[in-house]
Amino acid sequence: MTLDPDTALLVKRRMSERNVSFKRAINDVIRESAGFESVAATPFETQTASMGAGPIDLDGPSRWRPNSRTTTSCDRCKRAREGQVVKVGS
Repeated sequence: MTLDPDTALLVKRRMSERNVSFKRAINDVIRESAGFESVAATPFETQTASMGAGPIDLDGPSRWRPNSRTTTSCDRCKRAREGQVVKVGS
């Protein structure tokens, strides 16, 4: 694509003002000149929700954190909670 110097200046200005890529600036300028809204006018947002603490503490040392859903009375689980090495499959 070859741009005239005046349109290249518009695109470069758009890129620096909005911190967008060349592709995004070209598309936005074309949309606006055709009378359409820029895609940037409606930013995407994600709803968040707390799911509580999980059974594994990801912020600290690798330790199993029992809760009402994961607590069990098996001997292997008791040894793991106490920090003993537990062989899987035994």
